[in-house]
Amino acid sequence: MDMEVNKAPPFAIGRKCDKRVIKRSFAGETALDALKSADFGRGREVFGFNRGQFSSIDLLDAVLTYTGPARCMVATWTAAKADMGRAKEFLESGRITDVRWLVDISFQNRQPELCDLLRQKFGDEAIRALRSHAKFMTVTSEDWKVVIQTSMNLNQNKRLESFWVCECPDLHAEFVALVEDVFDVQRPSEGFADHSVITATQKSLGWGGRKRRLVQTPWES
Repeated sequence: MDMEVNKAPPFAIGRKCDKRVIKRSFAGETALDALKSADFGRGREVFGFNRGQFSSIDLLDAVLTYTGPARCMVATWTAAKADMGRAKEFLESGRITDVRWLVDISFQNRQPELCDLLRQKFGDEAIRALRSHAKFMTVTSEDWKVVIQTSMNLNQNKRLESFWVCECPDLHAEFVALVEDVFDVQRPSEGFADHSVITATQKSLGWGGRKRRLVQTPWES
């Protein structure tokens, strides 16, 4: 269907909702247990709830068990020291071959020590800032294109959380494109040094109405 850009709604993807298996992991199951019990694999998706016994870094660990070494993108509102440390271990061991980060600009003010630690561990070349509350990860290898979305930040909370893991090249491509757009228009470290850069970045992505990503046809499962 044709849409005029200036009348288009915010970016969205629609598809038919087929019958799916939903998992509740309340009995101490690990992230890998949750994926295995829902028969995760290529072309499959898993949605579930847990009670906080595993976090988003555990889900990333589990997905890397399927994919093998892969490139990753991580969007988070906040992050814990231990979880950043595990991500660094994945990078140093070769399980992650490259990683990019998208963080909320308030991270610097809320938790300056942790924000500085993130920048020290991964370098400003790998980090960009936005006004963002999104929590997602992409995992990219030659054979796998995975998106992980969670209610969890990159830390662990002992409370009800939700998670969704999907192996889908189409959806994966849109998440990757969004992050790459940010990296294309914002230079390393400038988002932390000058908050006006954040506004300029978001306007360049279409939040100010000048540019907008659209999906013109339904995404069929």
